[in-house]
Amino acid sequence: MKTWDRRTRHTVTEEPETDYSQGMMSREAAMKEAAKVTPNVYPGADFVYVHDYTVCEYRPDGTGVTWSDSYTKVLTRKGRRERQCLCFPYTHPYANVATILLEIIRSDGRIRQIEVAAQSWTTRTDAHLLQGIFSSGSRVLRIRVPGVKIGDLVHVVTRREILKPLIPNAWGDCQVFESVAPIRHATYEVHAPQEASLRSTALKDVIKDTVIRNTNEYEGGTVYRWEVSSVPSLRRKRQTLDSFAAIQRLLVSTLSDWETVSRWYWQLCQPHIDATTPALRAMVEELTKERTSREEKIETLFYWVSRQVRFMAVATDNRTPGWEPRDVAATFSDRRGVCRDKAALLVAMLRLAGLDAYPVLVGVSGREDVEVPLLCFDHTIAAVDDGHGSYRLLDCADEAAAYVLHTYLRNRSYLIAHPNGDTLRTSSAMRARENSGSVEGLACHSVGASPSR
Repeated sequence: MKTWDRRTRHTVTEEPETDYSQGMMSREAAMKEAAKVTPNVYPGADFVYVHDYTVCEYRPDGTGVTWSDSYTKVLTRKGRRERQCLCFPYTHPYANVATILLEIIRSDGRIRQIEVAAQSWTTRTDAHLLQGIFSSGSRVLRIRVPGVKIGDLVHVVTRREILKPLIPNAWGDCQVFESVAPIRHATYEVHAPQEASLRSTALKDVIKDTVIRNTNEYEGGTVYRWEVSSVPSLRRKRQTLDSFAAIQRLLVSTLSDWETVSRWYWQLCQPHIDATTPALRAMVEELTKERTSREEKIETLFYWVSRQVRFMAVATDNRTPGWEPRDVAATFSDRRGVCRDKAALLVAMLRLAGLDAYPVLVGVSGREDVEVPLLCFDHTIAAVDDGHGSYRLLDCADEAAAYVLHTYLRNRSYLIAHPNGDTLRTSSAMRARENSGSVEGLACHSVGASPSR
């Protein structure tokens, strides 16, 4: 396979994957740059990203490898504590991550190699626990960096492999170009094969004069490169609950539209939604036989699924973990499931009742960037087509739901899983009168009594 060599700026023939196990940058050049990083130059910084080089090489089927070569200088005791343990999250079976090289470079130039195998371990991450779901596939590789001191340069080389893309024959990534620590210099490269080039890219919340993009064509593909320099630390006013939506970030994808994602999720869910049973059909008929209006049918079926099907909080799927629901017959029989299982069951029951219903991917944590289609959703609900180009959203995950749509899902991005594809939408914001209350009080005052204080 022919690729572009970033050092010689020439097309070269090489193996499908380049070995970057010893790093992609000159250690001497990184040490020279690190000498310029001092508390006086970066006041208030606990550590500084001196140089980071990331190379993504993907294949047309969506699999690929990402190498990262990073040098970080410690400036304070807090920075030392934060660099004593490095964390690399990943999701099994979609990806795997490994630390290939770890070393500490002292201020006097001495180098101490860290035995990675002896200092690393893998744990379950709590990312899904924040959503109330335990998933054995959510993992994080943790590595101790013993003996790191103030003034040291921590050098780490990692290799992340995509073993199974979420959407077949599609690749995408999101890279942040702003952090809690200053970024002195960083390079992000994407090596795209000719038959699967990047079709959508977007740089969001741009910090002026900190990012330069260039592109190099070579026989067999394209190298996209973003050079990042002199990025200040994340400002305090932007360190909010939804700070990711305010930081400088790059999004890239081989997909060009959200309709493709919409069709993919419908095709993933449809076989499970169609897996109904006579008992399920009988239950729908029993629940709706005295419901004459469309609204009554929707609310009756919604509250039955919400209250009669327990939220299991443990994901058991293994084919497409985190996305693919179980057969609705199994969820109905067991009376339990995670959000996507309950949503699929509700969709199936609504469709059996003659309503046009679909599964919905929604982002609980915020709104997605519409320019680039990426799978960053973290919740699944249902929707009913009202026949006028809009949908009524239904979140049946909560067993004690008082409303068909929780307030935290208002003003959030969502995507309808539709056989014809659908675009990214935004749920309506809650109106003031829907989120207000009144308090009535009665006060008695005796004639001649002194006023109360």
